Amino acid sequence: KIVTDKLRSYSAALRDLNIEHLHDTTNRLNNRAESSHVPIRRRERKMQRFKSHKSAQIFLSIYGSI
Repeated sequence: KIVTDKLRSYSAALRDLNIEHLHDTTNRLNNRAESSHVPIRRRERKMQRFKSHKSAQIFLSIYGSI
Protein backbone atom coordinates (compact mmCIF):
# COMPACT_ATOMS: atom_id res chain seq x y z
CA LYS A 1 0.00 0.00 0.00
CA ILE A 2 1.37 3.40 -1.00
CA VAL A 3 0.12 6.48 0.85
CA THR A 4 0.68 9.89 -0.74
CA ASP A 5 -0.97 13.25 -0.95
CA LYS A 6 -3.09 14.00 -3.99
CA LEU A 7 -0.38 15.29 -6.32
CA ARG A 8 -1.35 14.25 -9.86
CA SER A 9 2.12 13.15 -10.88
CA TYR A 10 2.08 10.42 -8.22
CA SER A 11 -0.89 8.72 -9.88
CA ALA A 12 0.79 8.83 -13.28
CA ALA A 13 4.03 7.41 -11.88
CA LEU A 14 2.19 4.63 -10.06
CA ARG A 15 0.28 3.74 -13.23
CA ASP A 16 3.62 3.41 -15.02
CA LEU A 17 4.72 1.03 -12.27
CA ASN A 18 1.40 -0.86 -12.58
CA ILE A 19 0.47 -0.48 -8.90
CA GLU A 20 -2.53 1.85 -9.06
CA HIS A 21 -4.76 -0.43 -6.95
CA LEU A 22 -2.48 0.09 -3.92
CA HIS A 23 -2.48 3.89 -3.98
CA ASP A 24 -4.29 5.54 -1.04
CA THR A 25 -4.85 9.32 -1.02
CA THR A 26 -7.09 9.61 2.04
CA ASN A 27 -6.59 12.85 3.96
CA ARG A 28 -3.91 12.94 6.64
CA LEU A 29 -2.66 9.38 6.17
CA ASN A 30 0.76 10.60 5.04
CA ASN A 31 1.28 12.96 8.01
CA ARG A 32 3.23 10.32 9.93
CA ALA A 33 5.61 9.76 7.04
CA GLU A 34 6.07 13.46 6.40
CA SER A 35 6.79 14.27 10.03
CA SER A 36 9.11 11.31 10.67
CA HIS A 37 12.12 13.44 9.67
CA VAL A 38 11.45 16.11 12.31
CA PRO A 39 13.93 14.79 14.93
CA ILE A 40 16.65 14.62 12.28
CA ARG A 41 15.94 18.18 11.12
CA ARG A 42 16.14 19.43 14.72
CA ARG A 43 19.59 17.90 15.11
CA GLU A 44 20.71 19.35 11.78
CA ARG A 45 19.57 22.84 12.77
CA LYS A 46 21.46 22.64 16.05
CA MET A 47 24.63 21.55 14.25
CA GLN A 48 24.34 24.38 11.70
CA ARG A 49 24.39 27.10 14.34
CA PHE A 50 28.15 27.06 14.72
CA LYS A 51 29.96 27.62 11.46
CA SER A 52 33.39 27.36 13.07
CA HIS A 53 35.10 26.16 16.23
CA LYS A 54 35.77 29.75 17.19
CA SER A 55 32.08 30.69 17.21
CA ALA A 56 31.30 27.61 19.31
CA GLN A 57 34.04 28.52 21.78
CA ILE A 58 32.75 32.07 22.11
CA PHE A 59 29.23 30.80 22.74
CA LEU A 60 30.39 28.26 25.31
CA SER A 61 32.58 30.77 27.13
CA ILE A 62 29.63 33.14 27.50
CA TYR A 63 26.90 30.61 28.31
CA GLY A 64 28.98 27.82 29.84
CA SER A 65 28.86 29.26 33.33
CA ILE A 66 25.06 29.48 33.40
